[in-house]
Amino acid sequence: MRPFIQKLAYFFVFICLWHSANSQSETNQMLEKLQLNQALYPPENILSTKSIVLLSVPEVAEQNEWMILVDELQQFLAEEGIDAVAYIQVESLFSIPNKVLEIPTYLNQREIQNVILFAAKDEDSPIFIAMGPYNGKPSFFDKSSVFWTRSASKLESVASELNTYFKTGAVYRDNLLVNESPEFFFPEVSLGIVAKSIPPRLAEFKVSVQALDLALFDQIGPASFRYENFYARDEFIQGIRDRDYAIQALVTDSTNNIFYKDAAKTNQALRQEGFQYELMFVSGTDDRVYEWLPFPDRPKPTGRIIHKFYLNDLRNNNIYVGKEWDASTDWSQALSTFLAQMNKVIQEKSN
Repeated sequence: MRPFIQKLAYFFVFICLWHSANSQSETNQMLEKLQLNQALYPPENILSTKSIVLLSVPEVAEQNEWMILVDELQQFLAEEGIDAVAYIQVESLFSIPNKVLEIPTYLNQREIQNVILFAAKDEDSPIFIAMGPYNGKPSFFDKSSVFWTRSASKLESVASELNTYFKTGAVYRDNLLVNESPEFFFPEVSLGIVAKSIPPRLAEFKVSVQALDLALFDQIGPASFRYENFYARDEFIQGIRDRDYAIQALVTDSTNNIFYKDAAKTNQALRQEGFQYELMFVSGTDDRVYEWLPFPDRPKPTGRIIHKFYLNDLRNNNIYVGKEWDASTDWSQALSTFLAQMNKVIQEKSN
């Protein structure tokens, strides 16, 4: 029996080594996507300084699916003495098309020195975590920075490894009072004065619309760390292209007055060319979008990402969201329903 037991032991060792090598290979791929270098250990000052957490979760995920992991992460950080003073959800930084929004300015006044990258979907999916220097900029970290990183099937395995390391005393511990619950912060968004209608003279003027900036998603930082872009880049980019194709179809459709916007021109110059409105959209968790766009009788917020199209008036600070609340978790659906509202007004005016 002894030879059999030895063979069985060798088999288990082989399996463990295979899993370890496979995990390291996956981690290296993640580092390459973020254009970061691997560190052997977490930042030396991680237990004596403040950190910010950049959270990456799927756009379509239910909040209660990933919030369980976030709570577990914060409880672990608090137990170890890692002072995570703020959580920023990656998707919130992309609420306005073709921009990466900045975090609230007052956060950078809190002397944050490290950033923790955390990607999660739900309790049954792999997680990714990384710790490194925070640059205080919208990108959160610099190219080729050195980060301690791990990919794992469960958060518990990473927590156990870090706990063992911190117990050695190799890292100076000075953080005593830290948050036990994650505190979320969001970029500031101001869309304008909301009008619950569509301009009745819409057909008499040109409407501009911006093409989507595909190069945005190659940038270092939150763009490369968006969950879908991070884990399934090809599918993600194709999805963005599909959205851009939908905008292109509007522009090439000769039956409407929608044209590409010349970003180099001022609103006054556009108005001189017959433009009066710009077709735009905003994305964000439904509770945030509800805050930005006051509107009665909407579904109870669930924390999911929704998209809402509207018309921006080039003459003033007014925006027109329509008489019906037609925001959707599906970007294409949100576009088609708002176009239907626009067409309905045009038809009523022509009759």
